[in-house]
Amino acid sequence: RSPKTQWKNLVAAMKSGGDTGVNLYCNFNLTRQRMALLQHARSLKRAGKIQQFKTDENGTILLRLNSGEGKVYGVWVRITHYYTTAGTMISTYTPQEIDDSFLQQK
Repeated sequence: RSPKTQWKNLVAAMKSGGDTGVNLYCNFNLTRQRMALLQHARSLKRAGKIQQFKTDENGTILLRLNSGEGKVYGVWVRITHYYTTAGTMISTYTPQEIDDSFLQQK
């Protein structure tokens, strides 16, 4: 896509808050699995177990962890699949795996 398409403008407005004079709320379209992960992230945020969460136009979901044992305050953790710099694919986490991997107190 070229840099000045309407899609790019819409995504930029959705990420930044866009025109505050317009009363409109937009969400990125997600698969059922990713929507379930996003709902879980919202519940974790409400419960105070994470600092923040965010998603983008590609369906990537990230969590910002609270400080805790072995965790640095404000670290973003990607919970949807991605490839490491070595080329290894990390699969998308389930809600249970998120709780077990990132939120368990040692």
